[in-house]
This record gives sequence, C-alpha cells and structure tokens, in this order.
Amino acid sequence: MLHRFSHSTCTIATLWLLSVVMTSGCAIQDYGRTLGQSIKGDWYLQTGNHQAGLAAFRDEVTSHPTSAVARYYYGRFLLQAGEGRAALDQLRSAVDLAPEKADYQFWAGLAAGQSGMAKEEQQHYQAALDIDPNHLLALTYLGHSRLAAKRYQEALDLYARSLQIWPTSPSALYNRALILNRLGRSAEEKLAWLRFMAHYPSGAQAQQATEYLNALGDFTYRNHRLGARTVTVESVSFVPFGATPHPDSHESLRLIGTIARNHPGTTLQVLVFLKNNKELARRRALEIKRFLVNNIDGLAAERIGVSWFDQEQMLALGKKKHQLDESVDFFLSGEQ
Repeated sequence: MLHRFSHSTCTIATLWLLSVVMTSGCAIQDYGRTLGQSIKGDWYLQTGNHQAGLAAFRDEVTSHPTSAVARYYYGRFLLQAGEGRAALDQLRSAVDLAPEKADYQFWAGLAAGQSGMAKEEQQHYQAALDIDPNHLLALTYLGHSRLAAKRYQEALDLYARSLQIWPTSPSALYNRALILNRLGRSAEEKLAWLRFMAHYPSGAQAQQATEYLNALGDFTYRNHRLGARTVTVESVSFVPFGATPHPDSHESLRLIGTIARNHPGTTLQVLVFLKNNKELARRRALEIKRFLVNNIDGLAAERIGVSWFDQEQMLALGKKKHQLDESVDFFLSGEQ
C-alpha cells in the first residue's frame, strides 16, 4: 500500500531532520574543539613550553569562556607560572563546568593548597577519589595533607593505597617511614627506611633516611663526609672471616675512590675497626687500598692512607652512642 504524506507532514519532517543535522553539527564542532584543546594543552605540558601554553590558553578562555578544558589547562599553566590564586579561580571554574573530572578536582586541590586553603585542598582531593578511587596523585597528595595535619594513621592508609598502584613512589615510601618514626613504631620504621633506600640510595633524602636508620642502630648504610660533600653508601663488608672486600661493597668503594681522585691535593683516609683482631683489621685496610688503586684510574697509592684498630668504633648520634664491633670509615685530609 502506498502511503502519501501531506504537505504539512513533509514540512515538519524536513524541519526535524534539519534540526538533527544542525544539533549534531554543533556537537561535533564542540567535540573537535575540546579534543584539539586537550591535545594542544598536553603538548605544551609535555614539552615544557609553559609560557606558550599560558598565552595560548589565555586566548582559549577569552574565546570560549564556558570551556572546562580551556579553563583547566589555563589553570595548569598559571600554576606553572607561580600564580596560584589566579590558577585556583580557573580550576574552580573547570570543576564547576565538569565536576565529574577527577583530574580537574585534583589540580583545583593543588592550587588551593598552594594558596593556603588547606580545607578546600583536601575537599578537592577527596572529590577526585570519590570519582576515581585509584587516582594516584590524589591519594598521594591527600596523604601529604593528612601528614601535615598530623593525622598519621589516615596518611599511612593513603600512602599504602598509593604504593599498591606505584610501589616505588619516592614520596610515599619516604613519608611512610617518617610517620612510623613519629609514631614510635621502630621495627616497622626500620623496614620502611630500608625499602626506601633500596630504591633511592643517593641524594638528600637518602642522607636523612640513613641518619634515621643509624639512630635505630642499623648501619646498612653510612654517610661519609668527603670534603664539602656528604656521600651515602652501603657499609663496606668483607668475605666471611676474610680481608677481601665483598663484591656487594665494590660499588661503594668505587664511588668513594672516584670522589677522592677528583679532589687533588687530598689524601683519602681509610679507617678499619675490628674488635679484638688487629691483624685482620690491618689486612682489611690494606686490601681496601689495593682495591682502590687497582680500580680507580688516577688514584695513586700515596694518596691513600690506612689505619686499623682492634677495637669497636664509637658513634654519637644525637643523645645516643652506638658501638660498632666492625666497621670502615673514610674521610679526606689535606687541602680541599
């Protein structure tokens, strides 16, 4: 059966079709603009071209003030420029326009924190986690804020969650150990510092971690003052009942020897302590010197002094004194 449409029916259908096409066209146009803004914003962030990104998204916000994406990236670049309050205004707008975006919530929290608004900072981090419970940055920074507020158990729980996602997160590993120190949970603290050092054995935080470990009576790592530099290394050990440095200690010895070589006019002093065994202490000192001469080009034997003692080394760390029945210490003498 052939259906016939009236003129009015055809007109209505035509108007409806035109409306769909126009609406779809607007949606496609908006999507394309949003995608383009995201690609451009990520590119500026990844390349470190923050000033260009700042200028570009200032224009984007002027042209498209209701674009959550534009305000988000503009806020990010304002943060990079050190304009925390202006960044917070933009990121708040991004959150208002797209409250379902966990990243927008997180960066609004960061801007609030930099602006001294701790309560709002934590609210945004929590909002990000309500949207995405595994948002790594929100977990970590909410942990930082809980730590700053001395809400230690909450911070520990947050760091534990972040470490499930990124097991080697340096800030989570370090701060977890720091919280355990403040709570007086020394057995757990020791394990936490050792785990941090297993991944990050050098740098300022490694020096601090080593001081905490030494204060606990653990000398797996030692800080040595070599000239103007403090060097953190694993403590030197030897093959069982022998004088030869253990292979695990070769890296530490190479690092110390290289630093000494690079300080001409100085003498590297090697001190070996071994309670009640002066002869083995002497042999160990000479073996360390032999290793350094054989493995560090440019470090002559006459630039290495050795001493040995048949007694323990006594170390004063804060109010505590520690006795090491066997140990090796280093320092540079002479001109610096």
